Formats: sequence, structure tokens, C-alpha cells
Amino acid sequence: MTRKLPFGAFIFICCIEGILSVKIRQLTVPSTVEAGSENILLDCDFDYDADERVQLDIKWYFNNEPSPFYTWVPEKMSRPQIIGERFRNHVDLDHVVQYVSDSHKKHRALLLKRPTTDLSGLYTCKVSTFVSEDVRRKKMTVYSPATKVTFQQEQLPTGHQVNVSCSAKNIFPQPRIKLTWGLFEFDDSEAIVEESIDSNSQSGYDIVVHRLVDHSDLPPETVFGCVLTIPGTSYEIREESIYRHHSGRYSPHLMASSGSIPINNLVAFFIITGLAVQHVFLSKTKI
Repeated sequence: MTRKLPFGAFIFICCIEGILSVKIRQLTVPSTVEAGSENILLDCDFDYDADERVQLDIKWYFNNEPSPFYTWVPEKMSRPQIIGERFRNHVDLDHVVQYVSDSHKKHRALLLKRPTTDLSGLYTCKVSTFVSEDVRRKKMTVYSPATKVTFQQEQLPTGHQVNVSCSAKNIFPQPRIKLTWGLFEFDDSEAIVEESIDSNSQSGYDIVVHRLVDHSDLPPETVFGCVLTIPGTSYEIREESIYRHHSGRYSPHLMASSGSIPINNLVAFFIITGLAVQHVFLSKTKI
């Protein structure tokens, strides 16, 4: 005996099947990129039911904004459209996904050109038809290296203490900075962080940390260091130098370390005035 499903159950099953007819196979969004990089690809690969081909609607959203900044209806639009000003100068609307023969998928991806730090955030791809949709989200951080890093040790006029300090300018997002003493690390909770604006009106941070150390707590020769990082990225600057003190005098020497930046990526100079040494990195360091 064949049992007939109630009409309502039939509608429910049809709806469940419809939800599965559009499916995002893979959302590709890089987790970190450096500000100003060329050709950053964000791809939203999807499958769909052939019966819904003419209904396809592809949209990209930024953070929690209710309106999309990118929209493309393949059946009605030969090219996608940018909504708003944030992405207008950063998305290549002529970009076509390579090695894809389906004309209804060729503009599914975003090609970002020279992203700025204000494009850091959550990216959402939504593919929908009249009866089904699928949504995927991923976060991307656009980081900006420090434009200047200064690491120095300066003996105080009393001759009994040394001020060890490290600072960075115009870095984004908020970094971490810490001083090291041999194999030990100083507590970095005392770092001072201030917001800054660079010459291109991009927001960033200035950060500085320093520590006074008594000579009575130091051996005649001590290795001090500075480590600057951006959490969630591979960006790191690490510098070390030897500090010597003898009867109130010392002679500092720059040490190479495994994490140091290659010399051709920075301009380093030393200012030795009496009892002070300073390592200043003026060029933009790319990690």
C-alpha cells in the first residue's frame, strides 16, 4: 500500500531541496595582506541548479553593512556594479575568473587593487536565486608596516642606570612591542599606544615602550632587544644590541639576530653621542 504525503509535507520537502540547489563550494579570502599590494583575489566558487540559472544573483558584503558593495546578476548585467565609494577605486570590474567556461560565474570573484587599511574586515559572499541561497564569510586584515622604528639604550646622567626604549610610527593594526634582556622579556603592559594619521589619511598607531634598569642589576655586558609584531600576521621586526658599562661608561655594538630585517630593506644609522646609541629604521620594511 502506498502512503500519500500530506500536501504541507510535500511543500516542506520541496523547499528543503531548493535550499540545496545553490551551494558555495569554496570561499577564498586571504587572512592577511599588506596595504598597497597589487591584485588581491577574493573568490566565491559556487554551484547551482540549471533550472535556476536565469535567477542567479551574486553579492559581496563588507562587515555588518546591510547593503552589498558589489552586485552582479548574470542574466541582466554584462558587468558587475559597485555600490558606495569605499571600494570604487579598489575593485577591477573587468576581472574575469580564469579557466571558467560558465558565463554565469565569470564575475563571481573580486580583484582588489592596492587595498588600504580601511578595507580590513569581514567579507561575505552571498549567492541566491528566487528559492534558495548560500552565504559564506571570512575575515581579511590589511596591515601597514611601521614607517619608522627606533631602538635605543641611553645611560642616564647619574651613570647608574640605562633607559632602554623602542618605538614605532604609523603601523596598523595595533601592534605589540616588547623589550628583551638576554633570554628574558620585560612586561609589555606599560607600552603607550596612540592613534595616528599618515600622509595618505590612513589611520594607524604610534607605540613606545621603555624601561629603566639599574647598572647594579646588570653584568658588565648585556644583550638588550626589541621585538615588534602585528598579531595575526607574520610581520615582525627584531633587533638586538650589546650594552656594556664600565665605571659609568659603555660601548654599544649592533648584533645580528635570526629574526633581523635584511640590511637592504632598511636604512640604519647610529647616533653615538657620549653614551647613547640609536638604531633608526627609516624605510618602509616589508616582511
